[in-house]
Amino acid sequence: MNYFKYILIVLAGVVSSCSLVDVMDELPPHALVPENVINDEKSADKLLIGIYSEMRGRAYNDALVWAPSCAAGFFKEGVRDNMSFVGEHSFMGNEISASTTQTGHLWTGMSKTVNYVNYFEKALATADDKTVTEEAKKRMLGEARFLRAHANLYLLTYFGYFWDMNAPLGIVLRKEASSTKDLSKERSSVKESYEFILEDLMYASEHAPEYASENNYRGSRLAAKALLARTHLYMGNFELAAKYAKAVLDNTDGVALESNYAEVFKKNLTAKEMIFGRKLDTEAKRYDNQKWSFQNAGLVLSDLAVQLLKDDPRYKLNTDSAIMEDYYTGEEKFYGMKTLKTWNDKADFGTVFIRLAEMHLIYAEALIRSNQNLSEAADMINILRERAGRPDRVAVTNQSTMQEELLNEIFHELSFEIGHEWYAMVRMNKVAEFKPAITDPNRWVCAIPSAEISYNILARQNPYYIR
Repeated sequence: MNYFKYILIVLAGVVSSCSLVDVMDELPPHALVPENVINDEKSADKLLIGIYSEMRGRAYNDALVWAPSCAAGFFKEGVRDNMSFVGEHSFMGNEISASTTQTGHLWTGMSKTVNYVNYFEKALATADDKTVTEEAKKRMLGEARFLRAHANLYLLTYFGYFWDMNAPLGIVLRKEASSTKDLSKERSSVKESYEFILEDLMYASEHAPEYASENNYRGSRLAAKALLARTHLYMGNFELAAKYAKAVLDNTDGVALESNYAEVFKKNLTAKEMIFGRKLDTEAKRYDNQKWSFQNAGLVLSDLAVQLLKDDPRYKLNTDSAIMEDYYTGEEKFYGMKTLKTWNDKADFGTVFIRLAEMHLIYAEALIRSNQNLSEAADMINILRERAGRPDRVAVTNQSTMQEELLNEIFHELSFEIGHEWYAMVRMNKVAEFKPAITDPNRWVCAIPSAEISYNILARQNPYYIR
């Protein structure tokens, strides 16, 4: 069978196997017999949409949403005796083994997305220019490469030493369509991993479709610029992080902060500050965060999170009492405070990957950590505080004090979304300050899942998990 000729068929479902062999030998959801090929732009776009299939399942929910908050110490452990999941314990203790189910889901799903893009790129390259114009090819490839970068960045932040540009342990970079014939591949360095992510994002920022609010669940030039800002921040490239964050803040696409903070998560993906999110269909709702991990496991805020967040107006807006039925008595019981960002009554509540408020804080962090224009950095933080109804403002003082203010603002504005609080702790080397038992940076990463290690004999396991 020729792997680079495609048929467009109705997407019947998402393959759920966690085996790496299945992942690498699997073709995009809209595929594939030799006698059927991309025959016009419409059919090519349908194939492109198929790349989004993994966003419907656990890879883009589950560990992606709640696990970093567990790692940061922001959730309590084992509040419901019958629903205390091993994965949650693993993240709370910063010992995420190779057999942890949730990281297996994430690795498999993100790897599928990367491989789907690789197949799509090859298929698009072989399409006749008369069938799909060069301009259309660039536009669709830009969107696809954004999705590949998005997936690779998550793989790097979970499984690689993303905070250390000199570290040899990045991710397994697969730049071409893979199958079971070429499973064995060494991990690239962190620097090499970032470089490939940046290549994809630069291309996407120039060629992906323009942002459209009604399509904010699809990759766009604006989303690519926002992810460039985040990526450069993680790399410590503060000048470029500020550049791209400012470009997003100055956008002419209609993306702006909601004037009332309370409206941000009420509106969810329809809020005007949403840049990229996870659109829900029936399958996605099944695995949506508040329907699965948070509610069923009873994930409630830890004492640390309550102490850090309770004095800000956003705490009251984002939390509520978690009243659940006791497993043994059947009586209603108060278990703690839940976060309404992820555990609420809305059936169509999608996961937010990028919103504009993050760009304010990336811009502020880039200025503060490079000790440049601290006044403008304070303005960025104060815009968010004023929007939230917080009376106090950040004063222009010194780099160290303002970095503390910045970290607190990240906690208040972005906690319980996709791990911003955890990544900020890591970037600023603050993990031990909030979790004194975690002094070894080798525990800041997850183990490479056993499926990868079993089939990819060249992939090195992360040091802490070598037994």
